[in-house]
Amino acid sequence: MIASGRTLAFTMVNQCLVYVSATCAPSDTDWDEYLAYLRANFNAHEKVKALVVERGRGLTQAQRQRLDEATAQLQLTVAVISDSTVTRFVLNAISWVKRGYKAFSSAQFDEALRYLDVPHAGSRIKEEMRKLTAELDGHRNAVDSR
Repeated sequence: MIASGRTLAFTMVNQCLVYVSATCAPSDTDWDEYLAYLRANFNAHEKVKALVVERGRGLTQAQRQRLDEATAQLQLTVAVISDSTVTRFVLNAISWVKRGYKAFSSAQFDEALRYLDVPHAGSRIKEEMRKLTAELDGHRNAVDSR
């Protein structure tokens, strides 16, 4: 695992960045840590593949803007998995203007891997997604039980 905050977790699997959100928007502290990772580990014009599992309402407008600034020089291919019809609709609308993003439901996991051109890494990515999700949910349960 690369990093896990209270509102997001991410890691690299076979040249693919795997990001899982909590069920709320990322905190600014966690989001800043994630953006710092992107800036430190990817060079301008580098091709970056990312699988994003969005379990909440997504980013705030300010967070989206900071993400755009941090990734402006990267060649992104991003598959966003969300079971929210609204989230997928909004993301697909954004993808008309901002190339490289595509939304999928969780039932379309294999299709998302093909979009990223990492179908061979599916079982490993699924396992990491499970671990990241469990860690986020475990942290939330620990906080909720206090």
